[in-house]
Amino acid sequence: MQQHVSMVEDDYYDKGTGINRELSRDIKAADLGLTGRVSFTDQQRLDIVLKSPERRNWERLEVELSHATLGDRDQTTIAERVGEGRYRAPINALSEGRWYIDIRNIGNDWRLRSALKTPLEEPLTLKPVREARQQ
Repeated sequence: MQQHVSMVEDDYYDKGTGINRELSRDIKAADLGLTGRVSFTDQQRLDIVLKSPERRNWERLEVELSHATLGDRDQTTIAERVGEGRYRAPINALSEGRWYIDIRNIGNDWRLRSALKTPLEEPLTLKPVREARQQ
């Protein structure tokens, strides 16, 4: 009698559903026509401008900043609306290097994300990922 030994198969389904969930948030951002622009003020504040054809305004956004290699430098903050499509969040100064930014509504229905390199010389433009725009 032969037994089937599964080393990683059981994890495929969980990983696949996680990828689909992540992509569905990117698709939602594309469906909403969302784009964003991010800049840093005095390394202590993150300024976000969101644009969409229907001028949507969320009261707050969740922002995750992840260092490419040093997880102990990652941070999550809340950006408060300060005007139409404009948000501001306090942050800890980011060290030089490669970072990832993930901006989403509090309900986690959509997200905009990108890589960035600090120090950021010019505002960073965020658009839904390519796969979402092709749907």
